[in-house]
Amino acid sequence: MKSVSILLILFLAVISTFVEAAPVNARYVKFEGYYTSNTSTISQIAIYEIEAWSNGLNAARTSTVTANSGTSLNYLKDGNTAGGLFTSSRTTPGPASEAAPHWVQMDLGSAKPIDRIKIYLHPTYLIGCGIFLSSDGTTWTQYGRYDQVSGLIESDPLAPRVTIESAAMRPGTTFMDVVYRVRDHDDTTVKTRALAFVDGVRSFANVIKPVTLVEGTAAKLGDTIAVDVSHTVTWDVGADWEVDLGQVKFEVLAMDGRGLLPFDWIAIPAAGGHPQTTVSKNSPSNAEVLSALFWQYADGDTGLTLANGILSGNANSGVFNQLSLVNGSTLQTYSTPFVLKRMNMDPDDGVVATAARAGLTTPQGWHAANRSYTGVHIVACWGSNNSGQATIPTGLSGVITAIAGGLYHSLALKSDGTVVGWGRNENVTIPAGLSSVTAIAAGGVYGNVQSHSLALKSDGTVVGWGSNNSGQATILTGLSGVTAIAAGGYHSLALKSDGMVVGWGSNSSSQATIPSGLSGVTAIAAGGSHSLALKSDGTVVGWGNNTSGQTTIPAGLSGVIAIAAGSSHSLALKSDGTVVGWGSNGSGQRTIPAGLSGVGAIAAGGSHSLALKSNGTIVAWGNNRDGQVTGTPNSVSPYTSTANPLTLNGGVVSGVAAIAAGDSHSLLLKAKAP
Repeated sequence: MKSVSILLILFLAVISTFVEAAPVNARYVKFEGYYTSNTSTISQIAIYEIEAWSNGLNAARTSTVTANSGTSLNYLKDGNTAGGLFTSSRTTPGPASEAAPHWVQMDLGSAKPIDRIKIYLHPTYLIGCGIFLSSDGTTWTQYGRYDQVSGLIESDPLAPRVTIESAAMRPGTTFMDVVYRVRDHDDTTVKTRALAFVDGVRSFANVIKPVTLVEGTAAKLGDTIAVDVSHTVTWDVGADWEVDLGQVKFEVLAMDGRGLLPFDWIAIPAAGGHPQTTVSKNSPSNAEVLSALFWQYADGDTGLTLANGILSGNANSGVFNQLSLVNGSTLQTYSTPFVLKRMNMDPDDGVVATAARAGLTTPQGWHAANRSYTGVHIVACWGSNNSGQATIPTGLSGVITAIAGGLYHSLALKSDGTVVGWGRNENVTIPAGLSSVTAIAAGGVYGNVQSHSLALKSDGTVVGWGSNNSGQATILTGLSGVTAIAAGGYHSLALKSDGMVVGWGSNSSSQATIPSGLSGVTAIAAGGSHSLALKSDGTVVGWGNNTSGQTTIPAGLSGVIAIAAGSSHSLALKSDGTVVGWGSNGSGQRTIPAGLSGVGAIAAGGSHSLALKSNGTIVAWGNNRDGQVTGTPNSVSPYTSTANPLTLNGGVVSGVAAIAAGDSHSLLLKAKAP
């Protein structure tokens, strides 16, 4: 039998909202803080009761109030020392603050190892409050510190807590005997799982899932494990970790009915046509999300795959298929939405921000609402990233309705009508207050130092920003009734509801001069210095620069349902699902792959092209200098395809809802799905 030497590093596995210290042999407790209120008539906070717990038992309730604390536990009132209320611990009383809070000190009457404190408050906000313990009333240990609370304060939020009582390798064997106990104040049973970490590093690059539990001890980890009872688990380390000599850390995880993440629910009252909305104002921390993913992995989540230290979603995870969630211990963009999906809770999709009222001004930190999970859109980029245009912003999630790619930047339109930008700064900085957006466009061509962006609002007006060296971002005075927009290299186009087209910006090749008599237009596209229009009869009109034949429409072209314009080439999608290309072909960007059919959308980049098929897969062709076709060179996303359709992590990219092409990078929007 193989001999394995193990160094055990033991620690608690806790899912907790609050800070907690180790048990303290204390006789005295001190509670401090200062209050705030939105109502000026409220000037005091009532403390109903303070409890101290020892080893899960109530050891003391409100008791003797000591010096510096007044004569009762009734009220803490800012700047008032009269009437038997709390006095200030400061020499000269005044309004309490974070720097000089009011405080009360209690004598619990006996010295016991206090492991939990409960303080019942009148439901008004208290800021910067803290709990301190002392054995002599002089030397204090901070036990808990909370930023803002209302109602009941607890140093233990009733979450289950694991203590490993002993752990050792059994001499002459590869067996590790671990004895653990779970403490939970309000549950008789909890769920427990186990993980181990090589070299004591809590990372998916170091994790081992203990599978071989022997001598019947597998039953000691499960869904109905008794609390406050010692449980012994024997792990055959050698069977799961084929190392002769090394270090490993063993962890027992516990969870009760509260789920994977802690939440702080509040109700936003109905107002202004919005119904009452219940949301969580708690923004899960990275540590909380990481712990939740460790739990899911330990629990055998079939939607997760671990390879080379990267935890990714697989086909069983729906929209998260082939996307990395954690790299080692570093969370990736969609880790939180994945956890919320497993909790069947929708991420904040902007609806909460729209509905926020009654003085609640920071809803952007809220991550969930108590409504069933309906899905999340996911944006992915690949190709040139010299200005960060292919690096998805951390936290970009929710419902994304459109994407656009420019020269050095990318845009995403959210369902709440706001726009997110990344890449070169002049286009990342969205105009202040921009809202109610229904469509976006990103311009710029190779050789242009900067680029510009456009947004179409629900009222039919257009907003422009970014580079404006040719007036391409300066919207024409009085422009209204717009239904579609397009951004070229140095010029812009707008399609009006009457089927007429308007152009502005650079007109060096007459790309902004609309052909006389052009009408009945249903779609527009802007290239480097040329323009296209799709008419209601399925024919295409082109104008502007034609040095590469990009505006010379192929003879007999008809039945067109969509158009796209690149730097010097053009594409058309026909109603039969086939694609036609014309113009520059130096990189094969207009040479349609043989047999391409079943296409539902097209996009043209600087010198590459994309097609989205009706089955949700992508076909790409043309210039691949920066990996914009295959995603191999300089890629920031794990695209490794060298053939079409585009693949991700060895699997065909599917479930794609939309595509976009920048000058040298590409984007996709994965479908919203459970």
